[in-house]
Amino acid sequence: MFLFSKTIMYFQIHVNFSIINKIANDVLENGLTENVCLNINFPHENIKGIKVCHQAKAYWNESFVERKDPMGFSYYWLTGIYNCKDENSRADHLAMKDGYCAITPMHVDLTAYKVIEEYKNRFE
Repeated sequence: MFLFSKTIMYFQIHVNFSIINKIANDVLENGLTENVCLNINFPHENIKGIKVCHQAKAYWNESFVERKDPMGFSYYWLTGIYNCKDENSRADHLAMKDGYCAITPMHVDLTAYKVIEEYKNRFE
């Protein structure tokens, strides 16, 4: 959960356990589709409900800030600027901006299966 702003350095937590219970109980009861996980993001204000969304077409300009722990050792805090022009009403960032919990079904395999044969012919 993060404050939707230019950085993710400052956190605010507004927990709505009924929403979390609903999601957790459903997943425990019904499982997930094979090779699918859920990316779940919560808005920083009161939650109006849940929206199933697509991942926004966006990127981060990341940077690291050096900090010192209480012992004086350096560590690095990841921060950055979120850049998004995706104005589709089902984009995850807009759902969160509008006060909804955004659930995005994700899969890990990023293989571009449609072009495998093309690249086999080119390189094998």
